[in-house]
Amino acid sequence: MIGLFVRLSMLLWYLSTHGWVPETWEYEVIAFNLLEKQEFFYPYLGNNYRSYVGPVFPFLCYVLHLVGGKSLFLYIVFHLSVALTTIWLTYRLAFRWFSREAGILTGLFAALEPGLVVYNSYKVDVLTLAICLLLVGLALFERVAATGRYRWSVLLGGFVGLAMLTRLDLVAILAPFALWLVLAGAPRRAVLLHGLLAAGMALLLIMPWLARNYAVHGRLLLTTTSGQQLWIGIHEGTTGPSNPLRPSFTWDSAPPSIRDAVAHGTELEQYDAFRTEAVRAILIDPAGFLHRAAGKFVYFWWFTPTYGMFYKDIPGVLRDAYKVLYAVLLALAVVGVVTVWKGGDARCWLPAWSALAVIMTIVLIHSVYFVEGRHRVLVMPLFLMFSAYGAQTVAALAARWRLRRSLGDLS
Repeated sequence: MIGLFVRLSMLLWYLSTHGWVPETWEYEVIAFNLLEKQEFFYPYLGNNYRSYVGPVFPFLCYVLHLVGGKSLFLYIVFHLSVALTTIWLTYRLAFRWFSREAGILTGLFAALEPGLVVYNSYKVDVLTLAICLLLVGLALFERVAATGRYRWSVLLGGFVGLAMLTRLDLVAILAPFALWLVLAGAPRRAVLLHGLLAAGMALLLIMPWLARNYAVHGRLLLTTTSGQQLWIGIHEGTTGPSNPLRPSFTWDSAPPSIRDAVAHGTELEQYDAFRTEAVRAILIDPAGFLHRAAGKFVYFWWFTPTYGMFYKDIPGVLRDAYKVLYAVLLALAVVGVVTVWKGGDARCWLPAWSALAVIMTIVLIHSVYFVEGRHRVLVMPLFLMFSAYGAQTVAALAARWRLRRSLGDLS
């Protein structure tokens, strides 16, 4: 109820100050193009991009409009339902992996964490659904590891394929298989077979989209924006994130091949230009690439130079307060990770390290590509589990210290 109240309050505040219209992005444009023109495309860089993003979320928006009309009311109901499911899953997984106390505290954190509240309320954005899919994927992996049954790996693989068509970095759901494979005592042949089944099913699920893109572009690819996303993150002079105050910042510092492709090229020619220049930049200056990747790694965990520029409606004092709150949560998360590392409850070992494997895989993906604060929101529920476990550890240490002090006073 707390999570619903906070999200409804944020939603009503935003709607009342923005003409009673939620914040929409490319997904809504694609959905309306499907609705009105029966075509999947997004106008971008002078072209109708037909592979701008994965198909699941735009198609979902299209179906909701098909049922509910042009109004976003049905979407809001769906969006809030997914958000509340995410809070419940966060609580439930922390309860199972750590403790009842950690589960309750994690659920409270997830209900109130400002980044989650913002993305779970007024944004017509894929992130809330992606978070939910990530948590379900980890729950399915836990079932695979607990039962050892191959049918669960097949189900998980199909789910990962669906998740990747929602957001490509959700391939990270497969990362725990690598961890499971190297754990001492794990039946490695069986684990390898589990991983191969899951990966194979994931590939099977994305094949129709690959085939569609091959028919459209004559090439196997998932999206035609991945080259640009890579180049934004690695070109010389970048800080890693994009700059909302200068939307054309990339073209200002782009080489002639990219500027020419942006001015005159087709969707595929633009994709090729970005990808070629990104790869060339990595090969010419690998040390610079690694340096920038390390910077983006840090930005993922802290705040980028562009922090707050998208949220001019929120006073600076509140943005600074969030930094303080996040610093506390980060410190508690470190304590939680250390507690697991030092041999916390044996039942939480594989699930906890699986969650960490997923987090680190997503961090590494964005350290190679580009990073913004919203990317951290994707793993925030997992992050908050460790914060809650760390808070529980700190509380237990404080209680023991008070007990020793009391006993000392009595003696």
